[in-house]
Amino acid sequence: MKFNWKVAAAALVIIAAGVWWVSSNRSNTFSTANLSFTVGGGTVTVTNPSDEPVAVALVGTGSRSFTLKSTIDGASGNSTREGSGTTATQTYLFDLPAGVNEFSVDRGTNVQFVTTTDTVLSATVNPMNSEAQRLTLIVAGALILGALYFMSSTTGHQWFNTLRGKPAVLATVPVADNGQGRETRSYGDNRANK
Repeated sequence: MKFNWKVAAAALVIIAAGVWWVSSNRSNTFSTANLSFTVGGGTVTVTNPSDEPVAVALVGTGSRSFTLKSTIDGASGNSTREGSGTTATQTYLFDLPAGVNEFSVDRGTNVQFVTTTDTVLSATVNPMNSEAQRLTLIVAGALILGALYFMSSTTGHQWFNTLRGKPAVLATVPVADNGQGRETRSYGDNRANK
């Protein structure tokens, strides 16, 4: 049986799309003192096990501001620009209270969560919000379905006959014999014989 490179390429597209979707939507977990990580566009859940609040800085690069939305009292609003030109950053400072806290960041570029404390904080970061997750699911699904259809059409949709319980029928191509060996008939006008 001859190896079909087109089917193999489509199978690689299916695997790559699946891996991309899973890795894009997988939550990241951190647990350490002096916690620092990239926030992303999804929800961040941070647990402060101590009784005291911990000072937190959210720092984004560039001149584009970001907005913090949170369940933390007094910790919601827009970032403040610091510096100018290519060295400009966006900063938002707040105190993380004891217990479990949730927040998310809208807009912004490469926003980092930064603490300098000996308290071991634990965080779960969802890199994408629900809209971005839906978009990646649609794109990955379209790639997978397109690759499956391509694989099916490349093999003549033989799987469909298998599902129906019928043996696959190979298509036959008629061979033209150009009428060789057949009697030739002519239907002309016989007016001259009348």
